[in-house]
Amino acid sequence: MKLIYEHLEDTISWKKEEVPVIIIENVNYKNKFINDLFLQSKTNNDTPFYISNEAINNDKLNFETIINPFELNVNQVTILNKIRKIYEELIQEDYFKLSELTKDISTYLNNLALSLPVSIEWEGNLNIKRLIQLFELSILDDSTKLLEQIINYLQVNSQLGMSNLFVFLNLKQFLSQEELDELYLFIQYEEIFLILIENQNNETGNNSVEKQFIIDDDLCVIY
Repeated sequence: MKLIYEHLEDTISWKKEEVPVIIIENVNYKNKFINDLFLQSKTNNDTPFYISNEAINNDKLNFETIINPFELNVNQVTILNKIRKIYEELIQEDYFKLSELTKDISTYLNNLALSLPVSIEWEGNLNIKRLIQLFELSILDDSTKLLEQIINYLQVNSQLGMSNLFVFLNLKQFLSQEELDELYLFIQYEEIFLILIENQNNETGNNSVEKQFIIDDDLCVIY
């Protein structure tokens, strides 16, 4: 795995099974680093970061930057829209069933129209998008703790193919060592990748999994 930032001369590299922990000592540079991460993950631009899994084809990974883990919500608009899109594709594949459903609804409405004082005829086709929007959609989420909330969010995103790389800001301030170790086991099993940006060196966490990088005031990377 590697991270290339156009405003950093050195390349940050780590093994696939490791979790990089990046500590930036220069405050102004850190703010720009985090702001650029956040903007790129929101806009899906190609720069200024390039994060790769260093596989044979050196695929670039899409990532999400998470500043406040307490705000993670599996029922956010982007996730629900992704599920709606999947439903649209499934319905499109079974369009005969949709046609039959449309016919049944037209028959039902026309039968009701017989009780009206005017002549009415219902006909037409169901629009897939409008059909899906008729119903309230939500993902079941029974998480009660922050770790459960984080794991659920990462898993839903990964399973829907939205992202499998997540950059957390100061995550160690919110999780105990035991919780971090549990999170690391989860991401290794699910093949989800994390990058942690921390304000200071914090020993909390599994040192056999984490790989620490310090970007000093001279913008040199210390391993």
